[in-house]
Amino acid sequence: MALPFLQAYNKYSDDLEMVCAILCAGLYPNVVQCKRRGKRTALYTKEVGKVDIHPASVNAGVHLFPLPYMVYSEKVKTTSIYIRDSTNISDYALLMFGGSLIPSKSGNGIEMLGGYLHFSASESILDLIRVLPTLITCLLCSLFINCLIGLLHF
Repeated sequence: MALPFLQAYNKYSDDLEMVCAILCAGLYPNVVQCKRRGKRTALYTKEVGKVDIHPASVNAGVHLFPLPYMVYSEKVKTTSIYIRDSTNISDYALLMFGGSLIPSKSGNGIEMLGGYLHFSASESILDLIRVLPTLITCLLCSLFINCLIGLLHF
């Protein structure tokens, strides 16, 4: 049973997409591409290429991930290069809460992580994707300022 004063902080704890988006915002740029290879998923990072999930991770027994990316807290090198504390995320979470979006060199999409990640869509969708992170930031700033004003009047 949650303590009453914590209920407001747990309002969205059952919304897995929201939790994953928040983890994406906090763990970016630690991003892994998930590429299906038959009945398994191969994981790749920009810096080192192929990585594996740490054997002690809760994701260690998972062989297929439904979403195309993961974020993680750290890489560890022992017998292999492993990622720890990983969460499978959608491309939408990455686009909205990840880092800077730049036009692709080919002109028909957008890129992240210096061109490592490439996203293609129609021009109208790309325009929307470009503006939404800024609008989300403005909304969050406005909410934060309103909370500060409320505290000042307390």
